Amino acid sequence: MTKTRGYGTTLERKGSNGIVLPDGNLNNPSLTWLWRWCEGKAKSLAVVGLPEETFRSADATVKASLVFLKRFSKDDQKAWDAAWTAAKATHDAAFEAERDKLCDAFGTRIISGDDKDAARVLKELSAIGIERVPPAWFSADAPPYPKGISATKLKKVGWADSAKDRKKAAALVITRRLWETSDHFSPGSTLGASRSRW
Repeated sequence: MTKTRGYGTTLERKGSNGIVLPDGNLNNPSLTWLWRWCEGKAKSLAVVGLPEETFRSADATVKASLVFLKRFSKDDQKAWDAAWTAAKATHDAAFEAERDKLCDAFGTRIISGDDKDAARVLKELSAIGIERVPPAWFSADAPPYPKGISATKLKKVGWADSAKDRKKAAALVITRRLWETSDHFSPGSTLGASRSRW
């Protein structure tokens, strides 16, 4: 049940066919797009593995399988598209909430880890308008094939500030922290004078 269009032959709706495929094509990650496209166009009836001896008479030792497909009817196609749209909407909402939760949970640890001193300095910077921005997730561009799923990526850690002079403000906080924590650091010392000019 095929019909010819241009230079190719296509399977009619509700038509069935069998394809011999090397097993590498069935589980090759680079061909995921092809299988996703196929499963949106036809029902997979069966995948039958063939023994290596099948093509030995032709001096071939390739391991292959028979893939049997049946093309969707118009109603099948509508049902599939509706199911895909509904499932994608449901899963997108669920996974977006999960990704938000993970970013919130690990954002602070990514910025300062378990270093209490770093966390204290960042808190003081935040108080004067300089704030470390934790990484946020975003969806990469969707693959070019039909019904492609975008990969999740993270933005780099950045800064958000309302301070007019970030370097000067940061230097003030760092200098004050060194002053408070160092026994050899005082405003009148050479070290103190040099560090206060950071």
